[in-house]
Amino acid sequence: LLTKGNPSSWLVRGTWILTAQASAFGVWFLAGVAQLESVATVSVWIAAIIGLATAGYTALLFAQAKGRTLWNSPLLVWHMVAAAFAVGGGISLIASLVSVTNGIDPGAAAVLVSQTLPVGTAAFTWTMLIGAVGLGTVAALEARAKHGADAAAAFHHMTQGAFAFEYRVGLVFSVLSPAAAAIAVLLGTPPVIGAAGGIVAMVGVWMVDDAFVKAGQSVPLT
Repeated sequence: LLTKGNPSSWLVRGTWILTAQASAFGVWFLAGVAQLESVATVSVWIAAIIGLATAGYTALLFAQAKGRTLWNSPLLVWHMVAAAFAVGGGISLIASLVSVTNGIDPGAAAVLVSQTLPVGTAAFTWTMLIGAVGLGTVAALEARAKHGADAAAAFHHMTQGAFAFEYRVGLVFSVLSPAAAAIAVLLGTPPVIGAAGGIVAMVGVWMVDDAFVKAGQSVPLT
């Protein structure tokens, strides 16, 4: 894939993106160990930018399956990016609490109960909220979009048919739960509430994506 792959394939391009992402994280880690703060700062921003491509390229890979028209939605890439924000913000909130409880930052132990948010925790909370709002917006736009016959049938299976329960519960978990948790934290409740919302968001994104994949395969190829 790296040396002899088809450069027009998103499977190959995705491999390049993931390799670049891993390399950026590797440099960031080594710079942190070596206490090279300027290198660590630059590399983490590079990793963040590549992270957008890491999140979104899967949508373009799905779009190569021309026979599965639901997967060809132009909104899918935005769903993937929004999901990365929601889940990434949630995981970062969890990690921030773990670092506090393990003594990495002893002076910040009050973050578990404090109404004053550290800058990092606030940023993670806003990231999760933006992702949750983005997921809800994309879902609403997809519901209003015009689909071809096969895509419309698959969308019906996802939203009203065999996969509707999983999809709807997934939307509640990935949109409403993290959004409510993030708003609660920003209004002064303990950040542990946001971390709980992040865990629920991860489950919700998995459920929505699982329903999407199965619904796309539910319509016979013609």
